[in-house]
Amino acid sequence: MQSKLLLIYWYYQSTSARDMDNRQIREPRKRRTQVAHHLLRSIRANQFAPGCELPSERELAAQLGVSRGCVREAFQALEVLGVVETSQGRPRRVAQSPVPDLELDPTFLVVGRQDNATDFWEARAQLEDVAIRLACGSLSERAWARVEQTLKDMRYDMSHEDCYAYIDDDRSFHLAIARAAGNPLLERILWPLISQSDRYLLPPVSQAALVKRCNESLTEHGEIAHALRVGDSSSATTALSYHFDRIKDFYGHRPLTARGQLKTVCESEKEVVG
Repeated sequence: MQSKLLLIYWYYQSTSARDMDNRQIREPRKRRTQVAHHLLRSIRANQFAPGCELPSERELAAQLGVSRGCVREAFQALEVLGVVETSQGRPRRVAQSPVPDLELDPTFLVVGRQDNATDFWEARAQLEDVAIRLACGSLSERAWARVEQTLKDMRYDMSHEDCYAYIDDDRSFHLAIARAAGNPLLERILWPLISQSDRYLLPPVSQAALVKRCNESLTEHGEIAHALRVGDSSSATTALSYHFDRIKDFYGHRPLTARGQLKTVCESEKEVVG
């Protein structure tokens, strides 16, 4: 399996480089990516030395004028890269290992204009099937705490019918499972895929339909989390497969519009999208 994952990761990275050279990127870089770049530059400039405690999500969000969700996802990206370390109940710190010499821009990875929603979700489903099987066999209390907290956040979001916040926390849920798998290579492969699953990929549906789907999704996530907690890999993969089948039904077989263009469509049809 390791060699297969290496091949997939190499393909994503090389495709990303070609796409960056061969097309103009019109959409603005995502805020969470900007936050990650800001932190990475600060660490490289030795503003935060190895082992140094980093600002909290709340402090950094206030300082940069972004949401705590943006900061949380930026930290998650840097954790995947081994730049930042975290432990339960303690502040995040700069890793003791050297900072990798790379540029962080997951928005260029994986999804192109020619791709369709079915293929996108199928790719995620197959890779996350591997992740949840691994997680069921080696779930630590620390990993479970991450999953459980994101599920609580999702329940809070839907108690207020805040679908956009729910979608953000949905990503955190799946990233937490990728982390729980305990395979850093698999996590690095999944991170850009999961990170692109945001509100700008939503089909044009009514607010009522979106709330209905998010509530259904919340139930599905609860079943996935329960199976994961008890270590039942068969039930976990069945629940995950059902979840992605429902997602594919919701999104349909349509092109994944360029992200910046889709945002414009959504914003110009607020009465449709909400």
